[in-house]
Formats: sequence, C-alpha cells, structure tokens
Amino acid sequence: MSQLVRSLYMTYFLWRDGFGKAMPQLFEDAEGALEASLNKGRNSGIWRMDAECVDVIGKVLLIHDDQLAAAPLHRVLDAEANVYGFLRSSDASDLIRLNHSKMQSARVSLRG
Repeated sequence: MSQLVRSLYMTYFLWRDGFGKAMPQLFEDAEGALEASLNKGRNSGIWRMDAECVDVIGKVLLIHDDQLAAAPLHRVLDAEANVYGFLRSSDASDLIRLNHSKMQSARVSLRG
C-alpha cells in the first residue's frame, strides 16, 4: 500500500509538471480510494483494495508508466524528491485534494 501511495504522488507531481494526460479528478479519486483502503486496513488488519480502488489505481499506474518513458531523469528525480519531502512532512494524504481546492479558489478570485 505504501508503494502505491508513493506511486500516486509521483505520478501526480510529474503530471503537474506536464508529463501525462489525465483529469485532476482521477488523482483525487485515487487518493480517496487509497485513503479508504488504508483506513480499512488499519481498522481490520486486512490490507486489501476493493475493485473500485484497483480500477482507479490501475489508471494512475498506466499514466505513470508513460511518464517514466517520456520524462527526463532529472524531472523524475525532482518528482521523487517532492514525494519524499511531502511524506516526511505530513501524515495526511490529502495533498491532491488540498492543491486542487487552492487552485479552484485562485481561479474564482481571479474571475471575481
């Protein structure tokens, strides 16, 4: 599970830097699905993803595979450093939702 969390955030940081095509909602859905799976595992001791989580994480991993084929090594290493920095600095897994909430708020204030 922890490797899937790292892969999700790695994919997200590379996507934010212009590598890979996806809608932001995919990352939000994946983050929520992994968070739910982690919570279930902590509560029950059974570490398993449901079919919905498998589906959304599979989509993220396909994007990540394409990113690794296209992104220069220094960009991959930068994204990896961002992931480890985030994971060391926070025990929350809401990075994607928080970032998109901030971006949506900024867009609204720019229009207003």
